[in-house]
Amino acid sequence: QDSFFLAMVFRTTFLVAGLASAAHWALIAAGSKGYENYRHQADACHAYQLLRSKGFAEERIIVMAYDDVAHDKENPFPGKLFNAPDPNGTGLDVRAGCKIDYSGSSVNSSNFLAVLQGLPTKGGNGRVLNTSKDDEVFVNFVDHGAKGVIGFPDGDVLHRADLLKALESMHSKGRYKHLLFYLEACNSGSMFVNMTSNISVYAVTAVDPDHPSLGTYCGDEATVNGTQLATCLGDLFSVYWMDQVAKSNKSLSLSTLYTTVSNSVASYASLHWGNEENQQYGDLSMVNMSIADFLYAAEHTETEHAVSSVPPGWLPPKEVFSSRRVDMQRLTHMYTDLSAKPTSPHRHMEWPRLQFYSKAMRALARREDLVQAAFRNLIALAYPIDEDKRVAVWTANADANNRDCEVGVHDAMRKSCTSFDINSGFALQFHQVVVNLCADTVLGWGAQPRGAIDAASRACGGIAPPKCDDDEDVDAGNVVLV
Repeated sequence: QDSFFLAMVFRTTFLVAGLASAAHWALIAAGSKGYENYRHQADACHAYQLLRSKGFAEERIIVMAYDDVAHDKENPFPGKLFNAPDPNGTGLDVRAGCKIDYSGSSVNSSNFLAVLQGLPTKGGNGRVLNTSKDDEVFVNFVDHGAKGVIGFPDGDVLHRADLLKALESMHSKGRYKHLLFYLEACNSGSMFVNMTSNISVYAVTAVDPDHPSLGTYCGDEATVNGTQLATCLGDLFSVYWMDQVAKSNKSLSLSTLYTTVSNSVASYASLHWGNEENQQYGDLSMVNMSIADFLYAAEHTETEHAVSSVPPGWLPPKEVFSSRRVDMQRLTHMYTDLSAKPTSPHRHMEWPRLQFYSKAMRALARREDLVQAAFRNLIALAYPIDEDKRVAVWTANADANNRDCEVGVHDAMRKSCTSFDINSGFALQFHQVVVNLCADTVLGWGAQPRGAIDAASRACGGIAPPKCDDDEDVDAGNVVLV
């Protein structure tokens, strides 16, 4: 009897110790830079605040963000970020208290994979997911994407093959018990379509492999305390899932969260855009787990550790912009809004702002022309005499199965096409052309990437911005955006 009692004590102690050793970890990353991409860093810091409000210790959260937007010259609230509007109030500054571990050039694909797998990094503060086989891990990535890739601020990309290889390696090495991955990016479903279901990863994406994600709280909606911010404050999928988690209790299942958010996003998008359908991939048995298993601290407390994660008087979005078009739309909105007030008593103050947005629109239009010219050149180099193939490659929809060719072409164009940002939302839509070219077995670039890389290095040859009065860099300067 004594031995039975001792065995039960040992078993209970072992179980309690095992439970105590389990932890919840989170990696949050925003993969862009520039004021036009305000929403990504706002999404990321809002996610940080949300986890802190659910009891997560800051030591269990790692944040990667370029961290340039809060202090950008266009930002009328220096040092602050808002992920939702508050037209007549002071809003919720999600940047306040958001502790960023990797900023600037340390936000890159190599460091992202290193942090995820608990490996040494270059730059940043060196913090990584120091996880074990008993730990639950949440990963949230927001940025631009394309077929089979997601982008990072300085132009590099993470290919699906590399991400899935890292997740499979983590699983085989016992780096987590379950992993929940929320991905906000254009074509985000393409990152998980080939993921096996037996590595305990459940991924939810903003869209399927073939559609753009949607920015929201744009235009007139992007207003805090009576001031327009001239950008989009959030992404549709992100603001909806965070709002749902913020107002729900910890028993909410991942299945109910997915269904509720995807229905809201799909119905809203159909009214205002046309299509945004969230997708789920991987181990779908995990949908029976609750948000407490990933988005709360391991002890399932709900202690308030940070600013509230719920914006005051949360407003459902009224308008959305395709991430492919949002850069131009934010500029045209501000220009048309200002030019529609010719008799404003403050016209003398608004004139510099009107000039700024006019110049910015023209400069962006030229860069977008250069993007298209570069990809037209790439196609011409691939098919110098086959006009039918030149036409067909624009509309083909190959899958991203040639990693070395696709990443090699992207990197070559990043280095040689210096007149535009190869990772902008606009430019990345043409990455499908790269995928199509690499998939052409007759062309042979997929099997022999060297030819693809050489062509990509020459694609921007002879392309230069036309000389005109607006060629100087567009800068907000001392323009006060109010």
